[in-house]
Amino acid sequence: MDNDTIFTKAFTDLLKNFGTKPVKTTIKTPNMNAYIERYFLTFKTEALKWLIPQSELQFRGVVGEWLKYYNSERNHQGINEHIIKPNDDVGSKFGKIKCRSRLGNTLNYYYRSAA
Repeated sequence: MDNDTIFTKAFTDLLKNFGTKPVKTTIKTPNMNAYIERYFLTFKTEALKWLIPQSELQFRGVVGEWLKYYNSERNHQGINEHIIKPNDDVGSKFGKIKCRSRLGNTLNYYYRSAA
């Protein structure tokens, strides 16, 4: 996390209680968090653009569905348009084309069913 004053001792203690080690970035290094900032931007634009979670439970459900999509259905530019953990149906040339929707049709994944 950066050195913003919003990260109080109470907040860092909360992170520690969840088993997370808070690490502050060096001052005046804007690109130090570039990877995680890009990851969160992707999450916000893909998962939270049309959804406003009303509770922590609902937010956790959104995060879980998005992570399934992100890791096993979404193409990634950084790894030559490949999927991180592709399902068995990826790359199939035979079968009827089907659609798997997540988050109320916000995220769609098209694949071929087993022939």
